[in-house]
Amino acid sequence: IGLGYRVSVNLPYKGAEIVERCGNPSRRKNSLQIEINKDLYLTKDNEIISKKFNKLKEDAERLIQFLSVRPAA
Repeated sequence: IGLGYRVSVNLPYKGAEIVERCGNPSRRKNSLQIEINKDLYLTKDNEIISKKFNKLKEDAERLIQFLSVRPAA
């Protein structure tokens, strides 16, 4: 949906264990794990940066909405 974020596979830890445990594609129960870089919404002291956090929250909501209305293949 073009929100401007850089996306990559987290090697060597791809999170496959959680996705495999929570999903069951044969029953149309899919799972997706997304890890968000804390630099997008926290200071170095782990304090929330409200403006950046609010944008990230809105973008995450847009992504969820986009994914939820996509027809299953």
